[in-house]
This record gives sequence, C-alpha cells and structure tokens, in this order.
Amino acid sequence: MGQCVRNAGSWEEQDLRVVDCGAANARFRVTGQLREGESCALLDLVSDSRFSADKWSAHRLTPLPGH
Repeated sequence: MGQCVRNAGSWEEQDLRVVDCGAANARFRVTGQLREGESCALLDLVSDSRFSADKWSAHRLTPLPGH
C-alpha cells in the first residue's frame, strides 16, 4: 500500500506501472486492498487483480491531487 501508479493502458486492459509518487506521470496511490463486499470512494478506481502480489486481490486506486 502507498505506492503510486500510472495506467499505461485502458481501464478495460489495465497496464499499471509503479512510479515515484512525485513523478509527473503518477496518477493514483494504492490506498488499500478491497475485501469481499467492500466498495470504493466515489472517485477511486479498482485495480485488476493480476497486478496484486497474489494475483487474486483487487486494490483501491485513489487519484492523486490535480489528476
């Protein structure tokens, strides 16, 4: 958690890349793992589970300020 990412693909075909949180291309901070039945805040997005360490869990992606 806490890493920043950018999406080099579309939201249907995500290509999430970890980037420095201060980088100009940083768009989202990983703010938590979604558990069954949980939802995201209004502006948050959900990562594709294939980007998680276990290849099963989805994570909350919160937009960084200004993006």
